[in-house]
Amino acid sequence: MSLEQKMRDDFRFYIGRSMRGTFRPGDFLDIEEISLDKLKRGDVIVYIFSEAGKEENRHVHRIVGFAANGLITRGDNNRKRDLYPVSDHNLIGRVASYERHGKIYKVRNGGWGVCRARVLRGRLLATMFFKSVFRMPYAFLRDGDWVRKLWHPRIEKIRFQTAAGPLLKFTHKGKTVANWWIKSDNIYIHRPYDLILWKDLQSMRKMGYNSQR
Repeated sequence: MSLEQKMRDDFRFYIGRSMRGTFRPGDFLDIEEISLDKLKRGDVIVYIFSEAGKEENRHVHRIVGFAANGLITRGDNNRKRDLYPVSDHNLIGRVASYERHGKIYKVRNGGWGVCRARVLRGRLLATMFFKSVFRMPYAFLRDGDWVRKLWHPRIEKIRFQTAAGPLLKFTHKGKTVANWWIKSDNIYIHRPYDLILWKDLQSMRKMGYNSQR
């Protein structure tokens, strides 16, 4: 089966947080077809995993090792390795580059990918430490109205209809600061914009997407 036959259009748009630091939600991925035996440690791959009776899920993770029954993977922003190995059966391809705001960026694969993953993992551990220290004060600011009263950036909402369902994008000065994937109810907000958008998005979720038209 060819890459085009295995992959739907919505597979090319990155969704989630597991590769935060490498990709952002909405990045358009350029995925190349490659055989399992040519992949290297540090490569970023796309694969499908599905449990019995459940819808198949697309994953974009980095190869961190090899096993007799397949590839061992982990998201750059994840603490633990993925539970199941990747085989020829569920491999889609390797991410060669991605498009963001009209610009093409090459993905660091192989040895450079290993180095990048180590840097990102160190940043993740440091972030986890600081989050544990500042979680309560930050949550207090996010759930309150102090910041919203002092900071009034002009946020624009842009609606898209994608193969993965409707997408509501929030921008500030041309920069994407938040995405709401309606079908999967997946919300991603860049800090510190969550201090002013979080409560609004929770209200919008209760009212439903159609009411935002």
